[in-house]
Amino acid sequence: MLSNLLQTYLGTKEFDQFMDQFYETVSQNDLVKHFFLLAKKPAITQDLNRYWPYLVPKSILEYRKPPTATSSYEIQLPERQFSEIVVIMTKLFRELKFSSEHA
Repeated sequence: MLSNLLQTYLGTKEFDQFMDQFYETVSQNDLVKHFFLLAKKPAITQDLNRYWPYLVPKSILEYRKPPTATSSYEIQLPERQFSEIVVIMTKLFRELKFSSEHA
């Protein structure tokens, strides 16, 4: 699902607009703003371009469930912070009218 969205939108004007708003929203959110203190937008986009095939593969069953943090324990977000990121991303996807038919 996410891999299809990234293949469709990565590098487009729409995706750049999403990243700008996502970065800005997270940076202003007290619960999660510390995640971007050292990460700058160009580096995040560059890493997405380079590593997205390794970051997003999941089974169909996993995509049918609500999102859950699946990173290794050392870097995994606490549940409340992960949920906040999901809310921010979902809201922006809807506002920017990212098409679910690519998912």
